[in-house]
Amino acid sequence: MASPSHLTEIDFLDAVLAPIVITDHEGRVRRINRACEQVMGASPSDVRGQFVWDLFPPAEPTGEFQNAFLRGCEFEGTWQTSDGKRKTITWSATVLPECVIASANDVTGLRRAQIKFQRLIEAAPDAMVLVNQRGRISLVNAQVERLFGYRSDELVGEEIEKLVPERLRGKHLSYRRNFLTGSRVRPMGSGLDLYALHKDGHEFPVEINLSPIETEDGMLIASVIRDIGERKQLEQTILEIGEMERRRIGQDLHDGLGQHLTGVAFMGKVLADRLGELSLPEAKAATRIVELLNESIRMTRELARGLLPGAAGERGLVSALEHWAGETRDVFRIDCRFECSDPALFEGEALAEHLFRLVQEAVTNAIRHGRAKSVVIGLAAVKGGGALTIRDDGRGFEYVPGLQSGLGLRTMNYRARMIGGSLGVQSQPNGGTVVRCFFPLADRKREAHYAV
Repeated sequence: MASPSHLTEIDFLDAVLAPIVITDHEGRVRRINRACEQVMGASPSDVRGQFVWDLFPPAEPTGEFQNAFLRGCEFEGTWQTSDGKRKTITWSATVLPECVIASANDVTGLRRAQIKFQRLIEAAPDAMVLVNQRGRISLVNAQVERLFGYRSDELVGEEIEKLVPERLRGKHLSYRRNFLTGSRVRPMGSGLDLYALHKDGHEFPVEINLSPIETEDGMLIASVIRDIGERKQLEQTILEIGEMERRRIGQDLHDGLGQHLTGVAFMGKVLADRLGELSLPEAKAATRIVELLNESIRMTRELARGLLPGAAGERGLVSALEHWAGETRDVFRIDCRFECSDPALFEGEALAEHLFRLVQEAVTNAIRHGRAKSVVIGLAAVKGGGALTIRDDGRGFEYVPGLQSGLGLRTMNYRARMIGGSLGVQSQPNGGTVVRCFFPLADRKREAHYAV
C-alpha cells in the first residue's frame, strides 16, 4: 500500500493544470501528471521509460530541445501532435539531484495572436514603432526602414531617442516620462512642429499618433509616424498662392477701382463747379457726392495698401496694426482698438509681416463669422518672448483643441510656426473668441518645439 506522503505527491502533480514530466538525468520519463496525459492522449505506463523528446518531437528536429532539457534551460518549439496539429510549447526544466522536472506551457494561441499582430503592423501604410516603458524600441515595421533608413535589427533594443534630432532629445525625454504617467490615445505635440532624424543625419517633419498597449510584459507605446514633408510644401504653396492673390486684389483695388473712382470724382468736381457757377441748388448735393467719392478713394487705397506685400514691414508692426485698427473702425463701423506696451520690441520685417497677416485673418473672421462689434488687438512682451492677442465679443464657436478644420485657422497656425511660435484659440458659443500667438523674440527663426 502506498504511503500517505507518496499519495500527496501524486495528488499535487495532478492538481497542476500545466503538463508536468519527471525524467531521469538522461531524459527518460518516470512520471507524468494528469494534464500531460490529456495533452498526449497516453497513460503513464505507455510513456514510462521513453525519452521526452521522442514523445514531444519538434516539428523540425535539431537536438536543441534535448540539450536545453538536460541542462535545465527554457526552450520553445513547435510540436506536431498525433492528429497532425501543430502546437507551440514552451518548456521550463529544472535539474534536481534525483531527477529532472519540467513543465510545459501551450502558447499556440499567444504566438498566433503575435503573428497576426506582427502582420497587422507590417500591413500598416505608415511607420510604426513600439516602445517599452524604459523607452527602448521593442518592434518596428518595414515602413520604418523606408522612412528612417534603419534595418529593424539596428533599432530593436535601442532608445527611441535614436530617432530624435540631438537638439531635441532633452525635451523629448521629459515629455516621454510625462506621457507614461497619463498615457492615452492622442496625437503627439498637437499644434507644434515635430521633427525626426534619418540615419543619414537629415531631419524631416513628421506627424505622430501615440497609443498605449497593455501586454503581459507591461505597457507598450505604439507610435504611428508619417512623413509630412510634402504636406508642408503644399501648405507653403497654398500660402504663396494666397499671397499672390492678395497682391493681385490689392493691385486691382489701387490701379483699377482706385483710378476709376478718381476719374468719377474728377468728373463730379467739374459738374459741381458748373452747377455752382450757375447758382443751382443741386450744386451742394454734387459737392457732397464728390466728398463721398474722395472718402471712398481714400478707403480703397488703404485697403489696397493693407493687401500689398510689405504693409507691415514698411511702417513697422506697431504702426501698421494701429493703422489697421483705424481702417477696421472706418470700414466696418465697429469698435476696434490696438494696445501695445513696448513698441520697440516688435520690429523685424519677417516677424512683422506674419503677425500682421495673422491679425488680419483673425479680425476678418471675427467680423465675418463671429459678427463681432468690438475687437481688441494686443501686443505685449511676456516671459520668454512676445504675445499677440485678438479678443472679440462675437458669437464664438465650439472649438476643439488640436482640430484646425478651417483654412483660416490652418493659415494662422502655419504663420505662427513660421516665426517659431504657437497659436491658441479659446472660444465658446455666444462667448466671443480669444486668439493668442506666443512667439520668441530673441530667435525669430522657425524652430521645432517637440520631436518624435
